[in-house]
Amino acid sequence: MLRLSTIALLGLLPIGAACSQPTSTWKEEVLLHDGTRLVVTRTRIFGGLGEPGQHPVAKWRLSFTAPDKQRTQIKLEVPGGVHLMILDRDSSGVFVVAGSPRRGDAYNDYGCPNPPYVFLKYLEGRWQAIDLAAFPSDLVKPNLLGDTREEYVGGGYVRAEQIAEANADMQTDDYAKAVLRTPLKSVRGFGCMK
Repeated sequence: MLRLSTIALLGLLPIGAACSQPTSTWKEEVLLHDGTRLVVTRTRIFGGLGEPGQHPVAKWRLSFTAPDKQRTQIKLEVPGGVHLMILDRDSSGVFVVAGSPRRGDAYNDYGCPNPPYVFLKYLEGRWQAIDLAAFPSDLVKPNLLGDTREEYVGGGYVRAEQIAEANADMQTDDYAKAVLRTPLKSVRGFGCMK
C-alpha cells in the first residue's frame, strides 16, 4: 500500500519536470570576412510564456574558441528576443556581434534602437555594448544562421555554405537580411515603449 506522502511526491514530479528549461544545440561553421572559419556552438534555451503550440526562446547562447595562441573560450548570452546576425572581427582583430531585437521586450531592453540593432564587442574578457558608428561598416551580411528551424539545425552541424544559402532564401524584412545604417521610417511594429 502506498503511503500518502509517496503519492504526494509523485504528484509533484510533473511540476518539477515542467520547470526545467529545454534546450536545442547545434554547431555552425561561421565564415568571417577575412576567410577564417570558426566553429560556433549555438544554443537556444526555451522558456517563458507563449501561445499554445509555441516554444518561445528565453535565451540564446553562442560559444567558440578564438583562433589565438591562448585558445580563449568566448561565450555570449542574449535574451531570446535578439536575433543574432553577425559574428566577426574588426580591423584590430577584436570580435564583434550584431543582432536585431525581434520582440518588444528585447527591443525595449536595448533602448529602442533605430536602426533596430544591438552591437557588442569583446573587450577585456567580456562583451560590451557599442554603437552603430563603432561597428565595422564592411560587416553587413549575416554569417550566422537566421532561420533556426529544425530542418536546418536538426543534423547538428551547419556549414558556412548552407548558412549563406538559408539566409538568402529567408523570407524576412530587409533589416534582418543585412545591417542597414539608415534609420527605419517607423519602428512602430517593434513594440517600443519609449
